[in-house]
Amino acid sequence: MNLCDYGCGKSSKFLFKNGKQCCSEKWQYCDYMKKSISSKLKGRQSPNKNKKFSDETKRKMSLSRIRNIPWNKNKRVLDLNRIKQRYPFFYKVEKIRETNNGIIEVKCYYCKKWFAATNNQLSERIRQLERPRDNSEQHFYCSELCKKSCFVYNSKPSNSIKNKIYENDLNIWRYEVLKIDDNKCVYCGNKATQCHHIIPISRCIEFALDPQNGISVCDICHLKYCHKDECSTGNLLKESYNNI
Repeated sequence: MNLCDYGCGKSSKFLFKNGKQCCSEKWQYCDYMKKSISSKLKGRQSPNKNKKFSDETKRKMSLSRIRNIPWNKNKRVLDLNRIKQRYPFFYKVEKIRETNNGIIEVKCYYCKKWFAATNNQLSERIRQLERPRDNSEQHFYCSELCKKSCFVYNSKPSNSIKNKIYENDLNIWRYEVLKIDDNKCVYCGNKATQCHHIIPISRCIEFALDPQNGISVCDICHLKYCHKDECSTGNLLKESYNNI
């Protein structure tokens, strides 16, 4: 049994990023740390204690608290050029556009309709694609109805199969990818026969069943573009034959 690293002597239940273990969800909630913080603050007085403010000053202080709104409310934090430069993978995967008023519009993952995305929706989807931290899915939905109707929403692999992908799941993934690209190769426009993962399964298994992480290709373009610089036994064998 591991003990709490903050000195209370209780058994630890939570592990933090710094490697320390604690009995509570936050280190400030530990009984020992509570007493330590309380002893440090004991005797400290507020700088405004025993001060008398006029009615006009009180009114101004009250108005300042009421008007304290978030700095990015109704402001455009991300524009199209900034997204292209800072988040190239997100811009490649998601189909986004910018209106004349400077509003970023995205496609709903379920109904495929264009709608204006909020700053929170853009930041969460960018985080999920650029810096994945868990196995959850995060897509754009125009309404709660589309979100609840989508089979991908709130889906997480169980612990027993989180490192396994079954053929039935891959068949559903291939069907969705071909449906998005109209069964045409994204390179030459001919009939697609295969589906290629943009991020390989070996690198990030969390996106293995995400249709946005796939493209439809034919057999020729699959070898010509998708596995061009891949260090595989097949490519090494071709190079050895060419050097003979």
